[in-house]
Amino acid sequence: MREGVTDDLLTPLGTCVIQGEPFVEYGIVEHRLRTGFPALFAGHVAEQGHSMFGPRTYTASSVRFALALGRLERMGELVSKYGPATGAWRHNGQVTYWARPGTPADQRLTWAEYCARLGRPPEWTDEDRRGLSAP
Repeated sequence: MREGVTDDLLTPLGTCVIQGEPFVEYGIVEHRLRTGFPALFAGHVAEQGHSMFGPRTYTASSVRFALALGRLERMGELVSKYGPATGAWRHNGQVTYWARPGTPADQRLTWAEYCARLGRPPEWTDEDRRGLSAP
């Protein structure tokens, strides 16, 4: 995939990883992208799909969002590490966790913990699917 298709994601995704937070599970980053930039998120999902609509080999999450986050890491804006996948992401076994450089490696916030703070279930809901379309 050409990196140019993710150019519009760089700045928005950069705002989804907050200085001073622990490493946050990928689902948190994606949730912030969706709630902060709904049209951008919906556009990429409409073109590339999403696992909340059923299994797919390639999705906006696995290809576009991941590619853009990797670009931000190569630019020195973010750092990542692998950790346990929770909630809706559990099927992956492990996922990336993201933070700003300098974040202690032992600090982590999972998607399930984040959902509990928000008072929402950690699995996909009809509300999550609302307003989105699959290719």
